[in-house]
Amino acid sequence: MGMDTHGNYFLDFEKELELTEAQVSKLNQLRNETQKQLENLMAKKHAAWEDLTKISHENNVKKKTIDKASDKFGSIYGDIVALQTQSILDAKKILTKEQHKKMWDAHHKNMDQKSETGTEVSCH
Repeated sequence: MGMDTHGNYFLDFEKELELTEAQVSKLNQLRNETQKQLENLMAKKHAAWEDLTKISHENNVKKKTIDKASDKFGSIYGDIVALQTQSILDAKKILTKEQHKKMWDAHHKNMDQKSETGTEVSCH
């Protein structure tokens, strides 16, 4: 899963959406705030994964220990997904209805082009 912020993704279509200076500013602010939070969560996820890896190399590990470490990793990953979802919703609020439709059309056109080239695609 890519860890890009959606404020940044929406800015990729700045010209097509005819974003105003105010919208660009808000999307940049959203991108920067989200990126900081995302970097923090990614560091926590990495540390939790390292903990799980260490546990997997130990002898006589109790299931409770594994479950606790797995739950911690899963919770952090869930926080990442929630942050990215909120980023989408916040970025969409900055757009007008017309811009939102243009964004949706451009997004799917972009996905279609990537699909034709064999690039992995996903839709939110």
